[in-house]
Amino acid sequence: MTRRGPDLIRIWFTEVWDKRRAEAIDEHAAADWDGHDLDLPGSPDLSWRERFKLVHEAYCSAFPDITIAVDRTIGDGDYVSAHCTIRGTHLGEGLGFPATGRSVNFTGIVLVRYVDGRIAESWESWNFLKMYSQLGQNLTYAPLA
Repeated sequence: MTRRGPDLIRIWFTEVWDKRRAEAIDEHAAADWDGHDLDLPGSPDLSWRERFKLVHEAYCSAFPDITIAVDRTIGDGDYVSAHCTIRGTHLGEGLGFPATGRSVNFTGIVLVRYVDGRIAESWESWNFLKMYSQLGQNLTYAPLA
């Protein structure tokens, strides 16, 4: 049975994030995955997929109980978009500052292009400003004039 985009994106979030299976990144993302809109750590010489693994490790360390619920999806051919809610408790130092013990609950949207059932390209927008605010981090927001 061929899985459709909405099924694939739900599997991605369940396997990679809810179950914290780093090996699922290789299983569900193409080796030449091209990601957009996120500044990932690591050397630019590393593939997007390898740099994404660094983010996965950091967030799973910072939020050992992290879950990402896929609230709704929209599919169009090889593309699928998902609106998601992230929840977790900040118990580790994966974000570069001491654990706060605080809970986070914020949302984001992803758009993914699939080729042969694997992520080939993605665009992401997460409300990290809300997350850092919930963790008590002083970030400055300057609205456009």
